[in-house]
Amino acid sequence: MPGGHIEDGEPARVALRRELREEMGESDYKITSFVGIAEEIFLLPEKLWQHEINIIFAVDVPLNFKIATKEDHIEFMAVAKSNFKNYPVLPAPVKAGVIDWLQNHRPFFSGVQK
Repeated sequence: MPGGHIEDGEPARVALRRELREEMGESDYKITSFVGIAEEIFLLPEKLWQHEINIIFAVDVPLNFKIATKEDHIEFMAVAKSNFKNYPVLPAPVKAGVIDWLQNHRPFFSGVQK
């Protein structure tokens, strides 16, 4: 699942297309639907708190597109929808929300409770 940061003044869908181009290369990426939002707060190894909001969209990639990374620290692979639950995806609320969305196609929201 490609990801990245939204730049100041950049809409989420524009940021997603930019990140896909940066991480996977040029292609005709079609954002097909909104999947959900997961908010997470966690402690980094440097003892700093990180607040993360994940906005997840479903994206169609052309069938003839070779999935490959343009960045050495990222690995992409094709995973069957039925097999998604068997792969490590963090944060856990993103994985749970996507699994639920794959089954019922209802967007999810997972927020931090305080």
